[in-house]
Amino acid sequence: MENERQIVCLYEGPPSMKERLESLYFNMLPWISEMVDALKERQELLETTRGHFGAVIAYDEGDRSPKLSVMVDMEGRCFVGISSSSPLETASGLYRLNAERMSAELEDFYKQVFPAAKNVKSTPVIIQEPLRVFFVAYCGNERFLRKERLKETLSGKGYFQLASSISDSLYALYLKMFRKWVKSGKGEIYVFPVQDKIRLAFGLPPISGKVEISVVTELSRFFRSELLAKCISLRSSSIAQDMKLSRPATMVLERDLLGSEIVLEKLDKLYNFYSAAIEQSIETVRSYVDLNRPEC
Repeated sequence: MENERQIVCLYEGPPSMKERLESLYFNMLPWISEMVDALKERQELLETTRGHFGAVIAYDEGDRSPKLSVMVDMEGRCFVGISSSSPLETASGLYRLNAERMSAELEDFYKQVFPAAKNVKSTPVIIQEPLRVFFVAYCGNERFLRKERLKETLSGKGYFQLASSISDSLYALYLKMFRKWVKSGKGEIYVFPVQDKIRLAFGLPPISGKVEISVVTELSRFFRSELLAKCISLRSSSIAQDMKLSRPATMVLERDLLGSEIVLEKLDKLYNFYSAAIEQSIETVRSYVDLNRPEC
């Protein structure tokens, strides 16, 4: 069982969050025994070939901010982590738990670090390993986390390794644009971080005259294929149900979260480049028809 302040904690993530996540981690320690007791009460019902965590996951119901999780294993080893995706999206949530004090502590912290959140909730639950969640920041029991990182190195995964490369500048952009429509040049781009990637959904360009959305969408697909042939860091993607778009999008691009500052800092330029290509394509067809239409 972890003993407050006697356990060396390991932090990975943007330097600006180090002190805050360390504070949260140590504030969680008094409630760990309750979580372990809850796990042991269910132990006979749990599959023995896999490990399990008692978890509390805090989130914004409007999905305006990342997920904040605290995880406790059977040995009482604990860590807290920030991620784009909920652990419940990739791991089995087996049983709900009663963890009122830990939930209250976590929700209060969540409101402080993610002020954009409007309606904060939390889910206490037993989760079955493996987690398969990419964390952008985490802090916890050093021995446990180093063991997890070693396992990932051997398996080629990087769920706990992503955080070590998240800079303050990238984290600031990540929070500022997290899952929202961002005004970009002549239009808008929906920025959707998910796991270790970021999706960019392009809103309708401002086309003069009446043009069907289906036409713009087809031209956007052609534009995307030409762009991806030149930009190897970008990939084609699609609108996923969890994106919950409130307006039409004509195409979706995807790239790794790491290194995405180069795109996020220049969304205006990217959108205007796209918009100009679509506008010119439509105007070229209109001009050609006007000048060369046959008698009819």
